[in-house]
Amino acid sequence: MLENNNHADNIEDEDDETPQIRYSILYVDDEDGNLRIFQRAFKKTFDVYIALSGNEALDILSQHSIHLLISDQRMPSMSGVELLRLASVRYPDTIRIILTAYTDIDDIMQAVNECGIYRYLPKPWKKEEMQQTLEQALEVYKLRQEKNILISELRQSNEVLEEKVKMRTATLTETNERLIGEIEERKKIEKALQIAKETAEEASKAKELFLSTMSHEIRTPLNAIIGLTYLLQQSSLNLEQIENVQTLQFSGRTLLALINDILDFSKINAGKVEFEKIDFDVQALLKSIIKTFENQANTKKIDLLLEIEPDLPEVVMGDQVRLGQILNNLIGNAIKFTHVGNVKASVKLLEENEKELVLHFSISDTGIGIAENKKELIFENFSQASQDTSRKYGGTGLGLAITKRLVEHQNGKIWIESELGKGSVFHVILPFSKSQVKLGELAVESEEMEVKDLKNKKILVAEDNKVNRMLVKKFLSNWHAQTDFAENGKEALEKAQTETYDLILMDIQMPEMDGYEASRLLREAGNETPIIALTASTMTSDRGKLQQSGMNDFVVKPFNPNDLYKKIARFVL
Repeated sequence: MLENNNHADNIEDEDDETPQIRYSILYVDDEDGNLRIFQRAFKKTFDVYIALSGNEALDILSQHSIHLLISDQRMPSMSGVELLRLASVRYPDTIRIILTAYTDIDDIMQAVNECGIYRYLPKPWKKEEMQQTLEQALEVYKLRQEKNILISELRQSNEVLEEKVKMRTATLTETNERLIGEIEERKKIEKALQIAKETAEEASKAKELFLSTMSHEIRTPLNAIIGLTYLLQQSSLNLEQIENVQTLQFSGRTLLALINDILDFSKINAGKVEFEKIDFDVQALLKSIIKTFENQANTKKIDLLLEIEPDLPEVVMGDQVRLGQILNNLIGNAIKFTHVGNVKASVKLLEENEKELVLHFSISDTGIGIAENKKELIFENFSQASQDTSRKYGGTGLGLAITKRLVEHQNGKIWIESELGKGSVFHVILPFSKSQVKLGELAVESEEMEVKDLKNKKILVAEDNKVNRMLVKKFLSNWHAQTDFAENGKEALEKAQTETYDLILMDIQMPEMDGYEASRLLREAGNETPIIALTASTMTSDRGKLQQSGMNDFVVKPFNPNDLYKKIARFVL
């Protein structure tokens, strides 16, 4: 093998602003004289490699980056077509040209069909024609490389890359009409991106289905646990039994809070959290939240304080539930991490105009405090202030992450002031709309509800879980209702079509036929009996399916007996 190793020519003049690539050409011919003629003709412009046979050429290709391969067709041992066929498989980016006589039509067709050649040249070749062919071939090589880069960029960002494709396509079209195929390539990538988008949407649906299923599977037995604690509290218990039931109830509610945190976190990440705008008594909400934590604070022998500034409006318009969730989380955390001293919740009016007012909530404690370098970390997903926090105090590290997002989604701000060992103060600033409703005009629903009799009311309970059937039966029996049971949707459908009921309590996920299908078929048959869904799912999409199937209302498991009674009474009394 003969080779030109004048690599110094690869270095361009330092005055050139843009260094140019020095291309490598491999010329293969079994006649040594032809090789030398080619080498002398083009060695100043290109790095020229020469080979006397196909095997020599393959050795050079394996050791060097060759941009253009030119091979004579008629050679002993290995023909040009055979060499180019191997090169097209092993080195597909290399441009391939074959040299042959005009009369060798079969060789030319074979090279075109099998080797993907760029062009064929007749022998003997002329320097001017060869020079023009080399330049054009290497321009094609350059354009192909640019095309590959462009395609790679397209996969990263469809919007940005679409514009780049248009610009680059215009440039490439002007350079060579043959690169119009670039447009077809771009369409294929767009289709691939669309498929990827659809795949991502399917993955999101699968995630939502998984969360819905897991929520049902966990909430269903949890409904029995928490429901039985309600029943046990109504029975005669000694002091030790009362403590055991309270512990069981606390554990059940802790597990329920964990499930709710995970579902809330998923909804927030998916952008599916909606905020209500209703009139509510903000002072009453604060007092109610403080009352729910009194026993917990008393047990730890710490003071639980509430400070409301006199000029605070009584009624505001906003999302009462989400505000309650934020304050419950912060006050609960403060009590959990405070062993001596007090926890104080404060609220004051910060700003006010004709349409809006801004409230400043602060939750302070004399607890363990947070180190300076951990203050931002505590608002991150699944994060705790220290590695042993979860082990000592429990929790997933989701509560503050959810709280922060709920605040920010309402155009509010949250931050912390803290010193390790000296306590913390969480600040929350939230905007609310001004309310036109007076305090006395608000509809107030008493927590302690007088239980009314459901005597002579016949209720069908469709529930596949034996424990939950027993639990619902006990509640309904306490309210003197007549009960009938179905273990799946098919059985519920048959009973509702042959018996008359005042109301149907319909579980959603049941064997043979689910609650959605059973309700839909009942409505199609003209049955107008009120149907209340017993669902363990909190997914918004599932709520929509309840309405579409003809259900009138729903109760989320695990349910509070008072909530269940209110829902039933609304339809049968």
